[in-house]
Amino acid sequence: MPIQNKDDDYFIPVLAPYVQWVKVYGQLISALYEKHKTVRRAWKAFRDAIPGVERKLEFAIFEQILLFGLFLSEWNNSEKGDDSLEEGRQAKRGSAYGGEHPGGQLDTVIQKLQNAFEERDRALWNLKHLEQSSLILRDQKADLAGQAASLKKNVELLQIELDAANEHLKQVIHELDNHRAENARLRGESVVLKKKEASLEQQIERLRKKLDRLSTDQAQTRPIVAVKNPDTEQGFSQAVIQWVRQRAGQDARQEVIQNPKRRISPNKIGRWNAQLSKDGYYRLYRKIGGRVHSIYVGKELDIDKAERRIADRERKLLTPDPAKNATESAYSKRQLKMQAPPRSIEAPTT
Repeated sequence: MPIQNKDDDYFIPVLAPYVQWVKVYGQLISALYEKHKTVRRAWKAFRDAIPGVERKLEFAIFEQILLFGLFLSEWNNSEKGDDSLEEGRQAKRGSAYGGEHPGGQLDTVIQKLQNAFEERDRALWNLKHLEQSSLILRDQKADLAGQAASLKKNVELLQIELDAANEHLKQVIHELDNHRAENARLRGESVVLKKKEASLEQQIERLRKKLDRLSTDQAQTRPIVAVKNPDTEQGFSQAVIQWVRQRAGQDARQEVIQNPKRRISPNKIGRWNAQLSKDGYYRLYRKIGGRVHSIYVGKELDIDKAERRIADRERKLLTPDPAKNATESAYSKRQLKMQAPPRSIEAPTT
């Protein structure tokens, strides 16, 4: 319901509480007005007649009550006319007010005024309630806006942290892939090293078996030299060979060649002297018939290889040459037979 302006609606909210004043003091107010002829004088006389009324009633309200009282007085006086006028007035009033008595019309007006006042109060209360609700909703809206801004900021921070976590995850995955590749490479190298280790163990075993058959002191025939680049495959193999030689030299340091009749120096193979030349190769030397003969063995002093080459050389030397004297050949043959050592070489007993 729309609320009217206070000036336009002044009579209804202000006059409604004072209807009883009209009923009680209407005639007195009209009489005072007829006596004093002015509203101010009538108001002063009314205050004198009823002390303390100014605390309950203002001059403007008194003026409205006076006008309303005069209206009612005129209305009542008009009812005291002649019968024809009364009937005409009764007909007019019947048509104007629906056939009701003016007193009933006053009660109806008073009731409407009271209803309008109550409706105005309800409208004001609803308006106040709506204003409070609007303020509450405005505050809630401001709070929700602040929460939305805070949530938006938190979402942005979480997005930044999520991006950083994804980047770190990518780095971790990349490092993990690198570690996996490195582990695969190391496993492959481990397999290769295990194979090499097995091969080296087999070589060591063969060298040990071979050195068990040696009749010379490897430590004296060939000195132990430092191995260069022991971390490489070739250097590691040389280090193993040097270690085996050293062990074999320690085991055969005493006497590696024994004979029931005499002892032979460990740097000799048969009657041939084994020497390591400056170029790093082993050769066998022996003086026969006033002439020094040499046999090439190699970088390794292989006893079996040296014995085979000694046998070949002695066979050539023992074969008679038709261009030479038969006596000289026979003499050489007898000399070789006298000086030839036994072929069997026993390993040293521990």
